[in-house]
Amino acid sequence: MNTSPINLASAFALYDMDSYDWAEGATSQSSEKKVLAQARTGSIILMHDIQEDTAEGIAQLLQKLRDRGFTLVTIPELTGEYPRPGAIYYSRTNILRM
Repeated sequence: MNTSPINLASAFALYDMDSYDWAEGATSQSSEKKVLAQARTGSIILMHDIQEDTAEGIAQLLQKLRDRGFTLVTIPELTGEYPRPGAIYYSRTNILRM
């Protein structure tokens, strides 16, 4: 019986930056401020589309990121590889490969 918490046949996309859009009292403005202050090239940013404020403010945030020169990409575009089984992706340069 396999009791490992990680399925090595899967890849995981995690994050290196949390928008804290899930925190009590969070607003689209507070999450946007945090993202804009901390986003850096190669980041994977955690956001939750189930949060009403996030869903309402995402278009504006994405435009502000683009205005700052960021390009939004998929995990394969970010890392230059299709997600490998057993890999855990935190950012473009922080990848744990099992």
